[in-house]
Amino acid sequence: MTLALLLTSTPIWAQFSQLSATDDGQQLYFTSPLRIDPQSATNPETRVFRSGPDGITLFAERGALIPSAIVSSNDGMTSPQVSGDGSVVAITGVDVCPGSAPCSQGSMQEGMLRGSANTDLGPGSLQISRNGRWAVLAPPRAAPAAPGDPLPPPPQTATLFDLQNNTSTPIPPPLAATGMVASSGAVLVAPAGGPFGLWNAGQISPVIITGTFRILALSDNASTLIYAALSPGGSRVVARNLDFGYEVTLFSGAGAPLLMGMSNDGRWILYIVRTSQFSAAAYMADTFTGESSPIALGAGEYATGGTLSGSGMAGFLATSQGRIVRFSISAGQPGPLTEIVGATPYLTRTPFSVRVPGSMSDFQTGMAPGQAAPAISLGGTAVPVLSSSATDLQIQVPWEQKTGQQAFTVVGNGSTPFEQDDLVFVSSVALGLSQADPGQKGLLGLKFIKGDFRGLVTSDPGPGDIIITYMTGLGPVNGKVQTGVPTPVGTTFPVQGKLTCKFLPNQSAMTTLFAGLAPLMIGIYQVTFKLPPDAGTAPISGLTCDYQGQGGEAGFSFRSLTLPGQIDEFPTAGLGN
Repeated sequence: MTLALLLTSTPIWAQFSQLSATDDGQQLYFTSPLRIDPQSATNPETRVFRSGPDGITLFAERGALIPSAIVSSNDGMTSPQVSGDGSVVAITGVDVCPGSAPCSQGSMQEGMLRGSANTDLGPGSLQISRNGRWAVLAPPRAAPAAPGDPLPPPPQTATLFDLQNNTSTPIPPPLAATGMVASSGAVLVAPAGGPFGLWNAGQISPVIITGTFRILALSDNASTLIYAALSPGGSRVVARNLDFGYEVTLFSGAGAPLLMGMSNDGRWILYIVRTSQFSAAAYMADTFTGESSPIALGAGEYATGGTLSGSGMAGFLATSQGRIVRFSISAGQPGPLTEIVGATPYLTRTPFSVRVPGSMSDFQTGMAPGQAAPAISLGGTAVPVLSSSATDLQIQVPWEQKTGQQAFTVVGNGSTPFEQDDLVFVSSVALGLSQADPGQKGLLGLKFIKGDFRGLVTSDPGPGDIIITYMTGLGPVNGKVQTGVPTPVGTTFPVQGKLTCKFLPNQSAMTTLFAGLAPLMIGIYQVTFKLPPDAGTAPISGLTCDYQGQGGEAGFSFRSLTLPGQIDEFPTAGLGN
């Protein structure tokens, strides 16, 4: 047996995620890094919102619990879970100050209750039963040592809270609570080295599943378990009736199944199947019959998250176009979609994106095909949008832009109350490299071009070879260039600093023949290198660059540990002022 637990469904792309609804479907809770009250820009963080009869309101954010250290949009109030009657909401705070005292470094996870119960239960992730009586606090896992490393084993002790009687019970070693808890107080546990099962009042009822599988959900009445059976050829979504032991297959095929929601009685589930980074189909399924019904979205739109009401009579989906939609359910069949939140743009930086005056900055986004680009401003000044699509958007930071911390505002033109209003840092220099286009096998997966412009460099260059690449973030240049206008041909605009790069640590640096604005492009620098005499002594596995100039200094180190064209790591660092 191989067990892989899936405690929360990770969105593929999400302006909105982690949805949770009451039994009657009248209240919906969800998370977003966006805002509906942008009085002023703030540090990015995740917030919890509530949609109900009175509209959409902010339900929880860190406020006084935010640490003084710089934070990211992955931090904040996450994983809301609402009781069936809406009286209690469980939230897991990420990087928050315990209690109300200021702190410089927040806790990795903190379990908190809001609503009729308003308390901090301690470090860990928190889940509650649908009747609002039981809560399980599972201590956080330690972070992996490096990207790609497996997670270390979870801590040995979790805690079950009886919120009605104000008591707590440790779940003792060697049991590891998954966090899934039923209204009876039964907790799904995974003993180390043994079969998992239901733990209740100190007794465990084992559940045996063979093969490699991933736990998806436990129904609130503890009668139905949903899991994904994994194999090299694909996956199966399976419903196990724990009372009678029979199983029903709900889905079989290629893709990664993620469960979004389940009715309290385990009869109905909502799940998505991810087949690529930009494709995920949504389905309603009947765990009695095994029948699945697809839920149709708009052209080019896919599901990123969702949930069901506890009654199984209403469902909700978050989509790749930044929408939240609601649908009624009759006899397990989804009805027409009703929009709760209209298409909402949200920009996140790609690994190769920088914010430097004059430079192009590249963002990932989720928009409807053909949707007009949002209005974007930096430091209160509008910035030109160079191109936009359903998944990507490029801007040029104005040459006149001030550096330091600035307000970054993104406002859509649709029927959404949300907008992005974050504080970001603009640096005078911050190096970025251009990736090879999709499907191209460039050296290190980057856009290195042969010196005669006859194609990409696909193998290690040798001594004296000349190669060309494109970069961003090299800062000011000699000469005046207008924002939003392509660099003219016939005049060179060299950078004011010195750029030095090498492929191998013990190899001589390449000679930089030219570094300046690329002709006919906007916010892109063209750099021409000549390989040193000792090039070719070892296979190229990385690149390091350093820049020094009047505007500041910056550098990066990039390494690839797999095949050419596959990028494993791209750490960046900049000291621009």
